[in-house]
Parts: sequence; structure tokens; C-alpha cells
Amino acid sequence: MVQRFFPELGRLKAIVVLVHGMGEHPGRYSRYAESLAMHGIGTIRYSQQGHAGRLQSKGHCQGLDSLMDDLASVLAESLHSCPIFIFGHSMGGTVVANYILKRKPPGISGVILSSPYFELAFEPPAWKIGMANLFSGIWPGLTQPTGLNINHISRIPAEVERYKNDPEIHGKMSAAFFQAIHPSGKWALSQAAAWHVPVLIGHGLADRITSAEASQRFFQGLPSGLNCQGFWPEQGFHELHHEPEREEWLQVQVQFINDHSHACNFPF
Repeated sequence: MVQRFFPELGRLKAIVVLVHGMGEHPGRYSRYAESLAMHGIGTIRYSQQGHAGRLQSKGHCQGLDSLMDDLASVLAESLHSCPIFIFGHSMGGTVVANYILKRKPPGISGVILSSPYFELAFEPPAWKIGMANLFSGIWPGLTQPTGLNINHISRIPAEVERYKNDPEIHGKMSAAFFQAIHPSGKWALSQAAAWHVPVLIGHGLADRITSAEASQRFFQGLPSGLNCQGFWPEQGFHELHHEPEREEWLQVQVQFINDHSHACNFPF
């Protein structure tokens, strides 16, 4: 499932390809896409494997390479006459970071990592990790609850309720999905010095789902001289785009995109 949203009038500055997080779906970013469109920025959103609009079992994927192949396919269909940016939230940030570091795709103007999953903000139970390790080879589709505390996604009660009542959100993760993401986040964290494209990282320091401290370590390990920016709201929870700081976060992203874009024509 691919969703596109472009400015109705004027010139298109850039396109953001959006990679959502675990258990959610691209429809949760409609307001974000509308806000970007007001600044002349289009969005392309797609459903990752194991999520709404895909045929795979909920919470299951074929592995990290398959997730990166999906991203590559969406990028290949993007409008290359425009600057292309990639936005990855949480688990989507893991996919994006590994894609940049492993595939080294040409033509990417910049990357936005939103609360990326380099490490979790808590230590997963040893038994859950053991089960994922054991069953990833013999029963990769075995799913377990992620154990996500939905009260930790946002400090805005209405956003928590919206998440809770969304029928397309699920709280499952297969052994194969865990093995695709958990070690890959740690690997990407260790490879910060090899990063090669402009990057903006936003992570609330009060995030209790993914580790803001790990994001800051990644940021500090980026090559000197590379155009890198960080946004670290002290009270921010996991979904900065659904937090009280969302307007400030949006403006930081728009400025980042403007700084690395040139206008292009779009056939309206």
C-alpha cells in the first residue's frame, strides 16, 4: 500500500519517502504529510511488511534485506527530478539507517531519523530474546506481543487514545522481525563514522521506548564536516510528530529540507 500526497499548487521543492514504525501504518502520518505539503514538500508513504495493507502475517517480515528491498523499490518509483529525502521513524529508522550504510544509494539529498531504534530504552526480557534467537531459524513466523506501553508514545492524551482506538495498529512482532531489527540497530550505531549523507535526528530525551542516549551516541560518532543536525526536546516522548513540540519539530525538518533542496517542476 503506497500513499502519495503532493502540494496542490505551486512548485514542488522535494519529496519525502516515509518509513513508518513497528505496529503502525502510513495513514498515521496524514497530518504530517498535509503539513509538509503546505511548505511545498510532497510525501510518499508505504506499508512495511507485516503491517496494514500487506498480505504477510501481522508483525512478520522476510528479513532486513527484504525490508530494504521494499524501500529501494519505492525510491525507484519516486520522481527523481526532485530532491529525495527519507524519513524513518523508530523501527523505520533502523531500516533507513541500514539502507544508507549497507546499500549506499546515490541521489539521496538527506535523511531524517525520528526516534530511531538503535537501541531500546529498556532491556528486553532475556527469555524473549532467547525465544527470538531460537525460533528465528525453525519458526520465523512465531509472533509475540511487543509489550509496548502505549502511554509512552505521547504526552498528549488524545494522541494516546487515537493510537489505542486505531484498528489497523497491532502489537505483534515475529521472531524473524526481531532478528531483522534488534541487532541491525546496534550494528548501525557502531557504523556512525561511515555515514555519508546529510542527516537530521530528532529524539525526545524522555523517550521510554527507543533510546535517545543511543541516538546521541550515533550523532556524536558522525563524521566531522558532514551536515548533521540534532533535535533533542528534554520532555519529548517517542512520537515527536504527535507531541507538544510537533510544530517546532516540523519547522526544523522543513528548514533541513530547504537547506538541501532545489525547486523542481511538478505537472499539476
